[in-house]
Amino acid sequence: MSGCNGKTMCQFNGNPNYQTNFTDPCYGFSKIMYVQYRCINSSSINSTTTTNPTTTTTTTLPICPSTYIAPTGSCSSIASPYISTYLTANQTSFNYPIMQEIACSGSSINLYCPSNSVIHIYSAYYGIQSDTSMSACFLSSGEKPALCYLTSSFAYINSTCEYQQTCLISASTTTLGDACSNYIEKQLFIQYQCVDDLALNSTINACNTVNTTTAPSICPAVTSGNSINEQVFCQNSTMNITCNSNKTITIVCAYYGLAPSLSASCGISSLAPNIPVCYLNSSFTSIQGLCTNKTSCGLNNFSTYFTDPCSSQTSEALYIQWKCS
Repeated sequence: MSGCNGKTMCQFNGNPNYQTNFTDPCYGFSKIMYVQYRCINSSSINSTTTTNPTTTTTTTLPICPSTYIAPTGSCSSIASPYISTYLTANQTSFNYPIMQEIACSGSSINLYCPSNSVIHIYSAYYGIQSDTSMSACFLSSGEKPALCYLTSSFAYINSTCEYQQTCLISASTTTLGDACSNYIEKQLFIQYQCVDDLALNSTINACNTVNTTTAPSICPAVTSGNSINEQVFCQNSTMNITCNSNKTITIVCAYYGLAPSLSASCGISSLAPNIPVCYLNSSFTSIQGLCTNKTSCGLNNFSTYFTDPCSSQTSEALYIQWKCS
């Protein structure tokens, strides 16, 4: 502020392009200019007489770095696009707060970031994920899928909002697609961050490509030595599981629907944009009731035994994990 000393008047305007006069101290955030000044006799400017200053109480203000510093973090802190969780207080990724918005079908979400920062979509879906379902959006008393969404819903939200300062997304099947049967209620769920555009263009953006082809695991992975069997039974095939040596079946995990683990066995590309990821929790209960404590268990016609959780014409498959005991 040396440009003001010795003048009877000094003016700075609040133009956002103030950086032409000052170095930006806090990149990505709106700023204020704070000035303390006093008016003194002009004849005292060059005087060598010193006076004792009045004792005052001062407040130390936070200091922001004047140069860009890459955010600290690791790629593991970036969520998979299709995995969403309710946030805890002050949850961050790469030191940027994560914000969460939920809208029921027919409503909209308006994302907004302060000036000099841009939107980064942390995670998003349109459909259903039980762990993040808001009860106000699901008023029907009927069973809803435990998991039901199209990967294209994330792709649309990401391509529309990423790098923008504001973004409006409608919870509509017209733009986001319909992974579940028409009568099933859905919600739009978005977690996003307001980040420095330099950070998004480098560190964070590089990490964001890590898990773009993954989806939530419905059943835990089977490892060698844990005595758990697993098998995929494609649509129009016959399910048949057996235990030998007078042992009986215990169902560990099972579901009927579409998920990434079914793709290799049945030629179903569950992560293709127009293929839904979907299943009903009742499919596990059905298989458990059919097979538990039996030495063998079979099923011929899946479509008459299970409710179709998906709205597409793609054939679903049955996945089962079981052990013999």
